[in-house]
Amino acid sequence: MVAMLRIVVVANLLLTAVAVGDLAFWIKKASDGKKSVACKDICTNVYGTGSWGSQWKRGGAKCTCKGKTGALIDITCTGSTPLSGCTGKQTGGSMVAPDAGPQQQPSGLPSFILKCAHAATGKYAQRNGKVTADKVLEGVGDAQCSDLAMGCIRNANVKGFNVDSGSRGSVPGMCSSWAWSTDVIDFADAKAGDIAQFSSWKESKNGGGHSTGCKHTAVIVKDFDTASGALVMLDQNPSPVTQTVYHPRVSDGWKTGGKMVVYRLKSTLVDGWPVAGDGSSPSVTPAAATPDEPPACADDHEGIVQKAKEEGETITGCADAKEYCDDEQYGSIMKKFCPVTCNSCPARLFENDQYSNYVKELRKDGDVKDASKMGFMLGAFAAAALLVAMIGFGAWRMAQSSSRVFHEALSSAEEDMELYGVE
Repeated sequence: MVAMLRIVVVANLLLTAVAVGDLAFWIKKASDGKKSVACKDICTNVYGTGSWGSQWKRGGAKCTCKGKTGALIDITCTGSTPLSGCTGKQTGGSMVAPDAGPQQQPSGLPSFILKCAHAATGKYAQRNGKVTADKVLEGVGDAQCSDLAMGCIRNANVKGFNVDSGSRGSVPGMCSSWAWSTDVIDFADAKAGDIAQFSSWKESKNGGGHSTGCKHTAVIVKDFDTASGALVMLDQNPSPVTQTVYHPRVSDGWKTGGKMVVYRLKSTLVDGWPVAGDGSSPSVTPAAATPDEPPACADDHEGIVQKAKEEGETITGCADAKEYCDDEQYGSIMKKFCPVTCNSCPARLFENDQYSNYVKELRKDGDVKDASKMGFMLGAFAAAALLVAMIGFGAWRMAQSSSRVFHEALSSAEEDMELYGVE
């Protein structure tokens, strides 16, 4: 088990890149009207990789995505200062740009996430969007709890949505858990398709209940039930994807400890990219578009000015507060109102090194649902070890007998620990 997990840790860096986008479209978007070609936009949005490089040439540039064996794109522009009339093509590398497709209406995202999560029921959801019968998928991962949500986000982007994959969170008391969006929702307003992040959650009543580790993720599959106070979710690890009912309302008498944060995923329209008329795709039929669809990614200067005013500060727009883009306290607010200034506009899903490190932490910590069972098991192991240590040398026959019992208990405990994903 340990050797297998070590292979997975290394393999996480070798994920197959997938994305949706028209190469010609992204070449124009990354070039026209700019002083230089933004190769990063091409590499992340078309080839799905955060590894990129650029080389200037007269009247254009050469972009390298994920090294010379990845994709080499030669771009030529008819005008300069700023660039204009830019065209190009892939001239080298083994990576293949996926077929172009229209982006989906943002209103269809919750339905897509819901159907994606349900499609994994009884199996294991991997971070690359695949669903497997076995927990470990060589070269990809081992179905950690957060991989269900991350895999559905990746699948959504493949189908034409434009969803950010989140980042390390900074909510106090959440063990630096993953922040899936800048939109945090009260649990009473939670809807199907939202993502729930738990930290050391405990609930019990009438002999039933469950708990989580310091970091645990689940996909909400039913709107909050105001009558029963129940939130129905799908989650995994160590078991395959299964339904779990949580009860976050304190007055119902279930919750005994821990925290839960509900995030609402958001898809944004990329300006200039064709949009599907009804948002439909081969694997999802989203709800009809509404008149108040989110606009293309843009800075909300009025919004950040008002937010700053509430904090007792006076600014004229996003540029005045750029230094706070990565601030621990105000960073999430800045990225929500000023995504262009903070360079945080959602891109097609690409390899997220920060998430790779996060998954390694989950694997190392052994964070699972119903983690209290693990604590009981380890406590029993420690008690057995203490008992053996207390046996005197003079009673060696008894010691031998106890030793056999101890080793049998140890073997059983090790098997359970494998089940819970502990190295």
